[in-house]
Amino acid sequence: MDADKQKIKSYYNLPIWLLFFMRFLHVVSKKMTTNFLWYLFTRPLKFQIPSRELNFYNKVTSSKFYSEYIQKNIEVYKIPQKGRKVLFIHGWSGRGSQFYKIVNQCIFEGYDITVFDLPAHGKSESNRSNLPEFTDVIRDLEKSQGPFDIVISHSMGALACLNSIRLGARFEKVVLISLGAYRINPIFSGFIELFNLPSEFYVERMFRKLISEKGENPIDYGPDQFVSKIKNRTLLIHCEDDKEANIMISESVCNDMENSKLFKTKNLGHRRILGDEEVIQRIIQFIKEDN
Repeated sequence: MDADKQKIKSYYNLPIWLLFFMRFLHVVSKKMTTNFLWYLFTRPLKFQIPSRELNFYNKVTSSKFYSEYIQKNIEVYKIPQKGRKVLFIHGWSGRGSQFYKIVNQCIFEGYDITVFDLPAHGKSESNRSNLPEFTDVIRDLEKSQGPFDIVISHSMGALACLNSIRLGARFEKVVLISLGAYRINPIFSGFIELFNLPSEFYVERMFRKLISEKGENPIDYGPDQFVSKIKNRTLLIHCEDDKEANIMISESVCNDMENSKLFKTKNLGHRRILGDEEVIQRIIQFIKEDN
């Protein structure tokens, strides 16, 4: 699915000197090129927290959670209440406070709220991370601080959410907003093509590197490989004009999952969707269904 590659291209505005450097490195050493590609690929971009999100931090109680799976400290934010337990998972180069509007509505509904910054994001430890780490942290949190009734996830966090379920995490209901990918290969190939390098050659080498570090095949993390086996009640939400994650991703997953439904929006893009009132009401309605 070529549309998957749009997500990668939207994150990076590469300087000309870096493109020339990567071509030079490619000629000099394929191993060094692979290592440098992996370094860049696993390093999320950092953005300043906008003022609209700052009040989120005044409402939560924050603490450090040490993830045994990845051996890193994770920043966790809680608003304990007596209602259903909701876990929020943000996306690549994001942060937990991006959910502030949805969190506000969940506070009003009386839900027990847990939000966290993924590794190498927000106030959590490290500068580098990857999808398997995301997945392991979710499993670790679910095991130690769950069970959670509902999980609300965005973009690459939604992809990690699905993989955590594949590996045993339990959630009664699942919300996937702007799901980040259907197949894994285009994420890697789209990134490598930014540097005008031979994608097939370096995808294979980067796959081997991840297999050697994690002992897992990256292909297995693609929803196309496993999502038909997931039976959780699932709501997918996706904007038709999302330029970072094409809506065909969510359409494909929804077609594969027997217990899912897709809500399509317009003119909200990849991130504004998190603050849309109709989207928030759809999520609350989904949580309340049959309860």
